[in-house]
Amino acid sequence: MFTPCRLTALTSLIALLTLPAAVAGAAVPPKPVCPTFTEDQLAKIQADEIVVFSVKDEDTGRSTATAVAEIAASEADIYAILVSEEHSEAASKAMQKCTVNKDEQVAPGHRRLTVTYLMKVAYKDIQWTVNRDLYDGQGYLHFEIDDSYDNDFAYTQGYYALYPGSAAGRQIIVYVSNIDTGLKIPTWLEEDLTQGSLKKYLKYLKTAAEAEAN
Repeated sequence: MFTPCRLTALTSLIALLTLPAAVAGAAVPPKPVCPTFTEDQLAKIQADEIVVFSVKDEDTGRSTATAVAEIAASEADIYAILVSEEHSEAASKAMQKCTVNKDEQVAPGHRRLTVTYLMKVAYKDIQWTVNRDLYDGQGYLHFEIDDSYDNDFAYTQGYYALYPGSAAGRQIIVYVSNIDTGLKIPTWLEEDLTQGSLKKYLKYLKTAAEAEAN
């Protein structure tokens, strides 16, 4: 078993539900420890592939999906894309509009954006609002749906976290998302779509961040 951060010491809907978002007034969540991966997973990460897997919570019935990649870009380049309205819209053809309602500096090193998304899926408009909490200097962005707004799906929560990559100028990004779409589809299908969506978004993020870095 290897820890990658120590190398050197309906799909469109789910993809957008997992864009970065924390509940106003909530305590700063601790940055999770970098996960441990198998040799096969680590080899794929080092080969610039996206690794994805999912774990189901039997108590809640919710599945937590994880996607991992190594990106040849700085933390600043990566997070500039994560909080960009333009990139949020470009990440999916179904996205109609991304609107930042609030952009607050909650505390030194803690920025919060409240964002409303509008997308079209099968001729139906779907809208939801999230909070994104970015902790500068920690390589950590925690997200969660904002229940004070009217939302067209049930729940989403998770995080993006950065850890040292295999060489200078490279970052391991771990993207974790817990989703309940509220849609009447089989659990196995929702899990499959979730993993595919995370993989698609990290591929977009990796391409955009590395292009910006170069």
